[in-house]
Amino acid sequence: MNPDCDVVAIYAISDVEGVHMQVWYVLPEGGNGRFAFMLYANELDALPDHPEEAVLVAASRDNYVRLYWLSDNSFQINAGPDGEGKQRIFNFMSFPGTVRASTLELQGE
Repeated sequence: MNPDCDVVAIYAISDVEGVHMQVWYVLPEGGNGRFAFMLYANELDALPDHPEEAVLVAASRDNYVRLYWLSDNSFQINAGPDGEGKQRIFNFMSFPGTVRASTLELQGE
């Protein structure tokens, strides 16, 4: 398992409204999951194209997990700091239902 993404789980939840992003995080003690946040399809669609700086899109109530939308139309999740003061960072280019990031890569090839 990738040590940078074993602290979060990202789920694609699909319904008639589109594909929503549900994020959970794994508690270090015991490995139980805790709900972080849900982003609905309309919220994902409303993300600006190529923002000038990172946009904080969502955060868990305790601010342990934060989702950012980056200037290259990719996502970044920051989790932490953990008990050792470490922060985990996980970047991903696309998510089901959001095509901007993946199509930009393909157009550049």
